[in-house]
Amino acid sequence: MKLRIHNYTAYRTLDLRRFFTAGLRAMVATQAKMIEVRYRSGRVSCSRATIGRFEELRTVDAHGWPAKKWRLDEGRWIRMVIERPPLGRDGKEVELVPLDELVPLDMRRFARVFEHEVLHSKGVGHREMTPSQKSCDEPLPKWAEGLVIRLKEPKAKPSAADKVAEREEHAREMLATYERKQKRVAALLKKWRTKVRYYERRAAAKGGNP
Repeated sequence: MKLRIHNYTAYRTLDLRRFFTAGLRAMVATQAKMIEVRYRSGRVSCSRATIGRFEELRTVDAHGWPAKKWRLDEGRWIRMVIERPPLGRDGKEVELVPLDELVPLDMRRFARVFEHEVLHSKGVGHREMTPSQKSCDEPLPKWAEGLVIRLKEPKAKPSAADKVAEREEHAREMLATYERKQKRVAALLKKWRTKVRYYERRAAAKGGNP
């Protein structure tokens, strides 16, 4: 099953992929999915999913008589919304917030909301759900036990010395590249000069004959 993840949070995409893959397998969702993970905002207030639908297939039975079958076309898009962590003291973006200030992800709630949206993608509406499926208040499911969704590691800013060393390394690589090109050009010049001289001597020899 193909699974594409668009992650707009400070959590690790690899951990999210493992989490969603385990959930989809447990719920026997087999068709390709594209899952967005976003923080709650004014425009994005809740998790959503494309509702799956059943398609009628016309076929024949074992005796050759016309028959009808139904095939589930699962919804392919799911959006998972989580609470935005608090901003730093200077109001900078989440990537710059110290890790101890971030709100830990509620794995139980996240897993049950994901199951809720997967049910929608399989064509199940709120009327067909149990009260606990609808409210997402059940305990952590078995498939999510042992899974973790960690925060991304902050990228260390390179020092001034590191930047100078990187530029020096790049300069040396470029020098080596053009030295190789220069040697190649010199060899080609020698080759074609030899050919031109050959034709010049040949032309001069023809011109000297009566």
